[in-house]
Amino acid sequence: MREKIKRNALFGIVRVESHAISELQLVDVLLGSVGYAFKLKYNNQPPSKGKLAVLKHIQNKLNINIMSESFKKRKTGGHFEVVEFIK
Repeated sequence: MREKIKRNALFGIVRVESHAISELQLVDVLLGSVGYAFKLKYNNQPPSKGKLAVLKHIQNKLNINIMSESFKKRKTGGHFEVVEFIK
């Protein structure tokens, strides 16, 4: 892109307060953890200590052993949906 416009430029920058997008940051961490779990499952790379610690913490909080498995979504009555992990 730089070669095309012949200058250094930044695109798509939005200035917001960090507390305004905390839910989005949380979703980013959760999705990243699931992606990292699948990466560990299918790649033969040594795990990063920090990423593995975050992954294990999230697994403990969700009370699941492995995040890189299929899951089944079951809808119950009311306004909530329950996600049940299948082994």
